[in-house]
Amino acid sequence: MIFNAGQNGTRHRLLRITDLFNESVSLAPPIDLLWITSANPMHQAAYSKRFANYLGTVPVVVTVDQYFTATTKMSNLILPTTTHFEELDIVPSFWHDSIALNEQAIAPYFQSKSEWTMMRNLAARLQKEHPDLCSFPLHASEEEYLNAQFNQEVFEHYRIRSISDLRGKIATPDSPAHVCDNIMVKKPAEKYPFYAFDAEQIELQLATPHTKENKGFESYPFLLLTSRNAYTFHSHHLQHLFDEEEAFISIHPKAGAEHRISNGEIVKIYNDQFCLLVKAVYSDKVPSDILLFHAGTNSGIERKLDPMAKWTPDKRTETVRLPGETEMFDTFVTVAALK
Repeated sequence: MIFNAGQNGTRHRLLRITDLFNESVSLAPPIDLLWITSANPMHQAAYSKRFANYLGTVPVVVTVDQYFTATTKMSNLILPTTTHFEELDIVPSFWHDSIALNEQAIAPYFQSKSEWTMMRNLAARLQKEHPDLCSFPLHASEEEYLNAQFNQEVFEHYRIRSISDLRGKIATPDSPAHVCDNIMVKKPAEKYPFYAFDAEQIELQLATPHTKENKGFESYPFLLLTSRNAYTFHSHHLQHLFDEEEAFISIHPKAGAEHRISNGEIVKIYNDQFCLLVKAVYSDKVPSDILLFHAGTNSGIERKLDPMAKWTPDKRTETVRLPGETEMFDTFVTVAALK
């Protein structure tokens, strides 16, 4: 959310990460200060190369985090924030559609502050110097601020009025609002239909079958999937990885033989977007039409896969996430030996 950056007198506008480098989305007026809170889009987000190029155009980048990450390296200012042990907060679970209360156990360490404290202090200073610049609400305490988030919509969904109603329990929806009544589970030989919430109301189709034709890669025989060490995904725990794990792709021996690829040799995987050199390792656990990429502990090599995915505009609305909208590390390629 960008405050005081809207048009026609609006107080704010909403922008997704992909909007920042999507030519079809207007960024007027331009963003002069980008505030990134507890996120590492340089390592986690799809199209990280495009995001890195965009960061270079922003005059001031502020990152609030508990760790030094790939994103903090490109930031002008890094602000240390608290852990869950040091702050009062509401914790949502997107997958299970539930919320819980996280209560503070210890005081913040050293100079770290909660995100709410930072935003309140900044908003108070901005509103003092430029009253029309920021509309962030000022509350006396975190508890008062959190209680202000429980509106009628939240009550109808969770039957919760304030954080006192959350103490000692997890709140779940009063009714299964996101469930389609007519979903049918078919036998394994048939395709499964996926339901997009409110799809009919906004005239969206349900999930598109995942095929080379639908993805625009008709001439490439392999679906490229990725696997990575659990410690490297958030890049927060790289200090625990003492051994350098080499990146490689797993390929079925039959597919390797058909493409004249020997076990252990360096190959190139490519499509019309990009080409990458990596070691190929035989594995009969991988289907013959899939290449499984193992990123290893080299925290930069997986970002080289970024250009291999076809760029498609973000089709999301505020309430719907379309199936297959972001082909992050999920695309079709071919493979060849370097001989």
